[in-house]
Amino acid sequence: MFPYRIQTIVLAGLISMSAAWAAPVPSQRPEDKTAEKPATDLTTPAKADTSSPAAKAITTEQPTIPVDELELLVQPLTLAELETEAAAWLALVKVKVQEISNAEIGIKRKNRQLEQEAGGN
Repeated sequence: MFPYRIQTIVLAGLISMSAAWAAPVPSQRPEDKTAEKPATDLTTPAKADTSSPAAKAITTEQPTIPVDELELLVQPLTLAELETEAAAWLALVKVKVQEISNAEIGIKRKNRQLEQEAGGN
């Protein structure tokens, strides 16, 4: 009837579909009205929570942290905490960009000095 490969593909598809349909769907926990909600919509600016003192960024203590571990660290954070973390990472990026810019400026100055010395000889 069908070639062996097509039969295998159809059979695998049917098994996959039945496994997906048979898997139970986890129910959602009811929301706790008193607990602070984690950030879900990062596209709109949020108002900073001024009632608590400024929190310290925890994820920037180890800047070489793998991205997958960083994702796990920021999952339970609230929007205000995420903003603090983002500001700390931005500060790290600014410092690194300044270091790179200073190195590039030093290289350009050294190259100009070498060109002037080579042109003068």
